Amino acid sequence: MNQKYIGIFLIVLGALLSVFVYTSKIREDAYIKEIMRQNNGSCFLEDGTCLHADRTFTIYVLGGALAVSLILFGVYLIAFDRAGKEEIKKTEKKDYTKILSELDEEEKSILIKVIEAEGTMFQSDIVEKTGYTKVKVTRILDKLEGRGIIERRRRGMTNVVIMKG
Repeated sequence: MNQKYIGIFLIVLGALLSVFVYTSKIREDAYIKEIMRQNNGSCFLEDGTCLHADRTFTIYVLGGALAVSLILFGVYLIAFDRAGKEEIKKTEKKDYTKILSELDEEEKSILIKVIEAEGTMFQSDIVEKTGYTKVKVTRILDKLEGRGIIERRRRGMTNVVIMKG
């Protein structure tokens, strides 16, 4: 079952639980008010016990906490749906394989470093990791950018190299 659908199910379940807890609390309050109305406004019963003495809110707090937990976990599952992201990564790697086969060895070595960095890397780090000169890296990146494989964006004193989708 898809992680996204499980997340949606948990959110719905949490919402239903919160509605149930809230309506139970309202019904209990209404029941106590009705008994008090029948006793001329007194909360003491005939045997001397107070309606409020035995009342505990623990079940409402626990129910509310469980409902919130279910909703938050559902949101987490939806937000971090790994199944969809793994499909995207597989597709990207397949495309990279095709692209890499069309490049020369120097272009491949630079592109592999960017792919290993999950598609984003500083140009200065490429220079450091490949051992190529700044000029050589700039020329190779110019070629890759011209082919539409990467994009460079200025960041301070260096560029960020980004894989294009």
